[in-house]
Amino acid sequence: MKNFSIAPRSSAEICKAVSNTCFNPDIVIDVGVATGTPWLYRAFPNAIYHLVEPNKSFAPYIERHLEAMDRESRWHTCAAGIKEEISFLAFPEHGQPGGAQIVNRGSAADMSTIIETEVKRIDSIVNSNLLNDKRVLLKTDCQGFDCNVIYGASGIIGNIDCIIAEISLISSKEPVLKLFSFLSDQGFVLFDIADPLTSVRSERLAQFDACFMRANYV
Repeated sequence: MKNFSIAPRSSAEICKAVSNTCFNPDIVIDVGVATGTPWLYRAFPNAIYHLVEPNKSFAPYIERHLEAMDRESRWHTCAAGIKEEISFLAFPEHGQPGGAQIVNRGSAADMSTIIETEVKRIDSIVNSNLLNDKRVLLKTDCQGFDCNVIYGASGIIGNIDCIIAEISLISSKEPVLKLFSFLSDQGFVLFDIADPLTSVRSERLAQFDACFMRANYV
């Protein structure tokens, strides 16, 4: 077993492993930016970034990151989902905006702050013409909505080479195995998992980051 490691990796270590496959993205689509994803930006400093984050209170952080990125990088001030609509972004009472969720107004009674936001599909936010002949990485961190975000990229899925997504086994709004099957049908394989979290109450695996790559890179 000397060729195997049992220690779980961090997302930063996954990026390093991805680079070791000779994959370095030209374009990175970062969905659910919040204050930023430093491990991603450090791993691929020369990429063009499309930052997708509807919460404008994060502007000081996002603008600071953009200053250090390729000048073609952009911040898209909308949420991402499976259909285009106007929805609501709700923040928990404990006031941590990084835990915001897309909700229906009627189901947000236990949230302290609600703002209206535009929801767009990823394949509408990023035009496929921009991705032709480019190596593309999609990262999502969307509080259980990651499956819908990825399905909303179906129009450009053929242009995407690597996906790093937060997989929630408890709060996901769509069956996780359905997502794995969808990505397998699109030519992706599960490359690695990182940062697993266990539920204190049930002791079951609650969430982890999953990295999917095109089979030709693995």
